[in-house]
Amino acid sequence: MAADGRRDSSSLKLLQPINLKCSFQSTEELRHFETKVEKHSHYQEQLELSHQKLQHVESLGDEEHIKRNREKYDTLAGKTREMGYKMKKHMQDLSNKISREGLGHNEL
Repeated sequence: MAADGRRDSSSLKLLQPINLKCSFQSTEELRHFETKVEKHSHYQEQLELSHQKLQHVESLGDEEHIKRNREKYDTLAGKTREMGYKMKKHMQDLSNKISREGLGHNEL
């Protein structure tokens, strides 16, 4: 800003909107990625609840009940882990696409 309170040309450049090339497909890809992130977060929450339930069942000592809950927990842990890998891969793919298309911002 100039000494007299007016904006100089350099500060006006900052106020101009950033012109990003965002195709419909890119928007859909970002929505798809957001859905994956939300689903992974949900699985992580369910995994934590399953872990708490498993600890409770283990404290009761019923071996059959423990076995069933451990199997459920292990299955959920595997799904959560795999979903995390897929989410990270998707994020890398989106980041690479942004880099290839010359977009100067990496806001992922």
